[in-house]
Amino acid sequence: MGNQQATDAELGWLAGIIDGEGWLGMSVETEHWYRVDKHTRQHSVKVEIKVTNCDPAIVYRTAEILLKLGVNPYIRQQGGTLKPNHAQPYEVSIKRMAPVQHVLTAVRPNLVGTKAKRADIIQEFILLRQSNPGVPNPAYADGQKGRRGPRTIRPYTSQEIALVEQCRALQSRKGASETTRATGEAIIAEMKARIVGLKADDAEMI
Repeated sequence: MGNQQATDAELGWLAGIIDGEGWLGMSVETEHWYRVDKHTRQHSVKVEIKVTNCDPAIVYRTAEILLKLGVNPYIRQQGGTLKPNHAQPYEVSIKRMAPVQHVLTAVRPNLVGTKAKRADIIQEFILLRQSNPGVPNPAYADGQKGRRGPRTIRPYTSQEIALVEQCRALQSRKGASETTRATGEAIIAEMKARIVGLKADDAEMI
């Protein structure tokens, strides 16, 4: 986008879209590189900003402003079979901590309500993760070769997990299945249980 920068009006528009049409929050998921017999962190927390709309012009306008902020968003046309008389939904999203942090800093003055509270929680969570120096991955302790995840891992702290729970409590669960909700709650419970293990044995990683 060259030297273009988002104007105050564009940042206000983006904040309004995120407030009205967007989703802002945290999710928990299983790391794809996890190996049961290796004491590697199994679960991870993802932060995300997402806007979904059936008007592609709104989605593309959102992406345009994100690009002006120096963020490269992901745009997709949602799959699945459309119901009769339903328009095709489109989605633009960012999921990595640094871009999410940058966008939230830019739009936070214009966010209101629960989205503003979630933005503050996510920002605090990201700062904690960035200051977490990490520890050597014990999966490599035996000196053997082979892919076992990153060499350095950053176990989640009780403070970080508390922020995840706060944010998820503010997130709308509308449309989420009981299975999805139960899975997220179970993962967080396991992460909290592993913190207890960390206090007893530093080799037990989340």
